[in-house]
Amino acid sequence: MDWTRFENANKLWKAGRNEDAAQEFHAIAEEVEHADEKAGVLINEHKCYCQIGKLNEAREVMGEIGVLPMQNNFVRMIVDFGDACVTIQLGNHEQGVFKFEKVLQSNHEELRDPRNRDLYEDLQERRGFALTSLRRYAEALPILKEAASFTKDSDPHLVYFYMGICYQDTSQPASAKEALLRAIQLGVSNEHEASARYRLGIFIFQGSRFCTSKISTGICFATSGIGD
Repeated sequence: MDWTRFENANKLWKAGRNEDAAQEFHAIAEEVEHADEKAGVLINEHKCYCQIGKLNEAREVMGEIGVLPMQNNFVRMIVDFGDACVTIQLGNHEQGVFKFEKVLQSNHEELRDPRNRDLYEDLQERRGFALTSLRRYAEALPILKEAASFTKDSDPHLVYFYMGICYQDTSQPASAKEALLRAIQLGVSNEHEASARYRLGIFIFQGSRFCTSKISTGICFATSGIGD
């Protein structure tokens, strides 16, 4: 394989030129004969398309990869991970979670390797988000707690946002408020910030209603002896 050309394609991707990078990765793959090398190049093309939302193109690339007789376990692992990611992006969260869990089960030792730590963290973060979307809050919460400790360049604001949802829907209001406030402090996106502030507003309303109830009760107790 032409590694110089491959590195140049990587530079295009890192510069945010995903479409150019995808085309370059595809051109490289056409010149590669070894199945594992071809799959490794194509999964980079697939990643580029996923990142810019060209999911039909991403599925086509995954179809090309699927017919290759891959032998290398690492290559198979990253291909399966990419397949799970695009499944989630296509809106099939249930199947995507199943595929993520299959990657974890089938590659337990590989994912414990420090060299694959970024892949493991990315997988767990995405799995936690998908489980929250499926309202499987009790399952998602420990995964998101783990994700909050990750040191990779990830999306901590989203981790705390989804944690807040899970805490709220598992009846842990104090932890939910803390997580949602943390998400806002970390700069959660406008779309998610509106939801986070809405959920915080509910807590504030419920808290004020509780205080009003206590005050009313106190008045009743205070006046119950008048005129006795």
